[in-house]
Amino acid sequence: MKKIYNFILLSLAMLIPAIFAVSCEKVESSTSDEIQQQILDAWIRVNHPDAKASDSGLYYLSSDEGDGMQLKDSLYVFVKYKCRTLDGNYTDYNYEDLAKQLGDFSYSTYYTYDIWYISGSTLTDGINEVLRTMKVGGSVEVAIPPALMESNTVSYYSLYYYSDDDDANENLIYDIQVINAVDDIYQYQIDCLEAYRDANYPGIDSTANGFYFIKTKSVDYSDNPEDTLTEDESINVWYVGRTLDGFVFDTNIEDTARKYRFYDSDDTYDAESISWQADADDLASNSSIVTGFAKGLTMMQRGERAIVFFDSNYGYGESGSSSTSSSIPAYTPLVYEIYVEPEDD
Repeated sequence: MKKIYNFILLSLAMLIPAIFAVSCEKVESSTSDEIQQQILDAWIRVNHPDAKASDSGLYYLSSDEGDGMQLKDSLYVFVKYKCRTLDGNYTDYNYEDLAKQLGDFSYSTYYTYDIWYISGSTLTDGINEVLRTMKVGGSVEVAIPPALMESNTVSYYSLYYYSDDDDANENLIYDIQVINAVDDIYQYQIDCLEAYRDANYPGIDSTANGFYFIKTKSVDYSDNPEDTLTEDESINVWYVGRTLDGFVFDTNIEDTARKYRFYDSDDTYDAESISWQADADDLASNSSIVTGFAKGLTMMQRGERAIVFFDSNYGYGESGSSSTSSSIPAYTPLVYEIYVEPEDD
């Protein structure tokens, strides 16, 4: 009996490592994406048993096709959307009411649509696949596994709320509504700028493609040309930044910040001290201001006031801007009211 017992123990001793090795091999062969796909499949069976997976692993939970233009590659798509994890935590959105509900609302964040460019290099595979099935005016609720949400050249995250990096490894549910789509986002912005010009400053011509400048207060330096601005001369500047529809997102004027309810007691509301330069690109890079703002300053003297409005090539471009003080989506034309203090002010 003792020999049999010892034989059994010896056999188990030899078998356990083998079982452990096979077990480890099986776990290691399951990737994170495969595990998340299994989690998503199980969640669907419980919550949406009638939903069918696409060939790539997407689950369409609900959809309204819409009756506008069919979306395709190389279109710029205007979207409202929400993104949440399977347990209901929102990671990304561009809805003002949702921001208020979640306690993340900011008066200096421009809650409008995002503009997504359908392309293999700018959006994730999952978002591209979803958009290509939609039309303008349509909406969809879709579950996307992380294998289809790996970021490509440009992040798909919006400017309104940045999710944690770990969310890139989670299953996500997107609610997407397509508002509009255009094939030339820059011509679209020119049309918007011209409509703004016609409504507010009729007859004014652009001084460069996509850039308008109106001097609202001039100072004549013809009798004292030596007082005109020269390279690297320090000037003090006050400003208000708006979108074309009047939304104020930035200012260094305390009363204006209070009026639009994004005053911050930790900020110092003083004139911006800028080293003036004749070249707008140099002035922008050395002063951390957008090129359109800088271009306006190059056309001004001390004591003058001006309004500039311009397309996103002179602003925050195709990436937009997000900071602790304000958030502006990509491809947004901007308006700045600028005042340069007199030398003796």
